Amino acid sequence: MKKFFTIFFSTILFLCSLSAEDPYDLHLASVVIDPENPLKGKITLSNGSIWNWSPTCNCCKGKLDDWKEGDPLKIGKIQGKEYGILNLSVLHRMNRMTLDESTLTVFPTIEKVDDNAHYLLLSDGSLWYIGWWSSQAVKDWKVGEHILVTQAKTIGEATHILFNLHREKSIFWDTSSANATLR
Repeated sequence: MKKFFTIFFSTILFLCSLSAEDPYDLHLASVVIDPENPLKGKITLSNGSIWNWSPTCNCCKGKLDDWKEGDPLKIGKIQGKEYGILNLSVLHRMNRMTLDESTLTVFPTIEKVDDNAHYLLLSDGSLWYIGWWSSQAVKDWKVGEHILVTQAKTIGEATHILFNLHREKSIFWDTSSANATLR
């Protein structure tokens, strides 16, 4: 009986964690396909950012038809300034997304990087513990650069991934630390 209750409460806690709202959750606001070219479009996210879509093959035609307003999304970096956006409702990822830089200002900026590059403070008030293992990736990041924060897709200590939108290679794993202080 003890094992049953342990499993039951563990399951409840797990399900509650899935439904917890994260301030960095993104949802689809709209999709606009170019009427002249069905292989070009713009996707607007709930944070106001606009992403340009331009695949290189006809196999992608009509792939955004099932995407609906409010669908939960995850963003991942592909290479350079290209990202992939995964629609969690239809489990379909669209690659070849680039940020419309006129919407860059919807993302928080770096307020401070501590001297050892172990902590990062963003303009939205969030403080991120980078740790020594990722400090080399952010040592050259500058105050004022825009950061895209998204949830990590893996299980483990990492809760989020931060992308510096001004740098081509800018991925690092991270955990949020509300009680941390800058040194």
